[in-house]
Amino acid sequence: MKNKYRLLTVAQFAKEKDVSKATVLYWIKKNRLKDLIRYGKGPWLIPDSNLSVEVRGPGRPPLDPPASPAEAKQRYDYSVTNAGYRRKLQFSYDELQDLFDKGMVFQEIADMSGVTRQRIEQIYSTYFAPFGKSGRERRRDQTKIDQAEKADVYLEGIEKLALLRKILQKIGGYEVEPIQTKGMPWTCHVSTALVNGKRCGVYHSKISVLMTKTGRRRYYRINMSRTSVNNVEFMIIMTGKKAETIFVVPSSVISDTFKNLAEDARYKCLYVPSEDLPVYNNNHPEINWWSYVEAWSQLID
Repeated sequence: MKNKYRLLTVAQFAKEKDVSKATVLYWIKKNRLKDLIRYGKGPWLIPDSNLSVEVRGPGRPPLDPPASPAEAKQRYDYSVTNAGYRRKLQFSYDELQDLFDKGMVFQEIADMSGVTRQRIEQIYSTYFAPFGKSGRERRRDQTKIDQAEKADVYLEGIEKLALLRKILQKIGGYEVEPIQTKGMPWTCHVSTALVNGKRCGVYHSKISVLMTKTGRRRYYRINMSRTSVNNVEFMIIMTGKKAETIFVVPSSVISDTFKNLAEDARYKCLYVPSEDLPVYNNNHPEINWWSYVEAWSQLID
């Protein structure tokens, strides 16, 4: 007489039920499967009638997110503050909110609390994220802050930018900020910076030279590219070893000097006078440099 049902091994049953073998063995242990057959310590044989057994979801069903901060605080006090010593957190809801508002990262709060970073992130996602930024958004914002701080440190390692910042700090009312490099935001541009929010090219020439062997006028030479001029609002040109003289020139003024060059010319050498001397032999310079000495007021809105 033929059997009215098939007998399946654990592996076959798991495959047809689309679950793991461990899950099937767990069901057997909990007596959730009926009419099993086993000879001694041999393999389990499971009638296919058990294929209709209901597959339960993992764990408890998730709760609906809290409707208000007050409800979130109530849930937090019940499940976290009053939990057993293994899961209890020493910070109240309001104290944690204050730490999050200060921009502290999960790891810092975890170190203060004696729990894991994942536990703090879980608490934030459950009780705080519904009324603010998600954990991913907080991590992204913190990454941007960290990269900006590293770019600022990087700026201090660039001699001319650090010198410009030091000079403007003495003057007061001006702020030099790094322009982060695309693709490497923890670094910054070496010849460009934001001064009071305006994009400025920064150049520093320390040694002046004579134009001719018999000449008496000395000039500082600055090589500029057409692209660098077009990408900024102002050019800050410092001359002398300690930047004794500084010119703040609108980029449009310097851009006009490129008009005398061929269209495919990418670079131009500018000669900045070391002294304010009268015009010699009616040779007027391309730029009236001395009208832009210490012209910082252009950078104030």
